[in-house]
Amino acid sequence: MTSFSRRHLPHIYIPNSCYFITFRLADSLPVSAIQKYREIYGSASRKIITQNPDDDKRRKLLITLNDRYFMKIDRILDQCRSGNRYLQNPEIAKIVASALRYFDKNEYRLICYTIMPNHVHTLFTLEKHSRPVSKIMQSLKGFTAHEANLILKQKGVFWQNESYDHIIRDERDLKNKIKYVINNPVKAGLVELAEDWTWTYLSEIPIT
Repeated sequence: MTSFSRRHLPHIYIPNSCYFITFRLADSLPVSAIQKYREIYGSASRKIITQNPDDDKRRKLLITLNDRYFMKIDRILDQCRSGNRYLQNPEIAKIVASALRYFDKNEYRLICYTIMPNHVHTLFTLEKHSRPVSKIMQSLKGFTAHEANLILKQKGVFWQNESYDHIIRDERDLKNKIKYVINNPVKAGLVELAEDWTWTYLSEIPIT
């Protein structure tokens, strides 16, 4: 059964689906940029939800809207050299990588991920027994935040509360998102070749 939730952004949850997820560090982006895009896309999402009672049409419109929001925000994240960049710390990056791998086969089937200096991209398929994506991300972010804060000897918010999620539409979309994840460090100018980035993972399990 399809369900919708909404905070600043709309989120669509469909059991047994494949998801592309992006989550970022708290204060990793200028407040002005976030506020600008939240106002624009938040208003547009509310209009879509209230004016489209048909689930299928509403879902397609929200996915398109989310994609537009994501592309704008991700470009800013890749270019931003200020704000929190805690994931550059190998100890912290290792914690995040281990957590993503831990949930593999327990909550989802992990396809790939890349850990950038201030955000993370991952792609996975929910299992039949999986909890909702929101609960999975809450567990993953809660654990990694606690462990990272111990390393940093600090308290407080580590991750931005809200994550971006995109439901994979078809095989073409899946391949495009895998390519996006693997090549993000190259696109951001961090390395010349994707294989040179330490914190990238691609499953060898055939994707069906």
